[in-house]
Amino acid sequence: MNLSDEELIDMADPSLDAKRARDKWNDEWGWIWILLGFILLFLWIDGSVRESYNNASSEEQEIMREEFKIYEDERY
Repeated sequence: MNLSDEELIDMADPSLDAKRARDKWNDEWGWIWILLGFILLFLWIDGSVRESYNNASSEEQEIMREEFKIYEDERY
């Protein structure tokens, strides 16, 4: 009976099989957690910008609109 090294290790310590399954799950789902983190970060930043705009006075809002208009003109 020819057993691979991995099979021999599994026979000696079955808890390693559970560790491999957990590592595989982390590898498959880790990128989803990273993507979710970036989405939440974007939403947090977006909410902060909107809140600062809504809390600004009308003169400050007008300045912000003019600055954004200048930015848009430079972009195109």
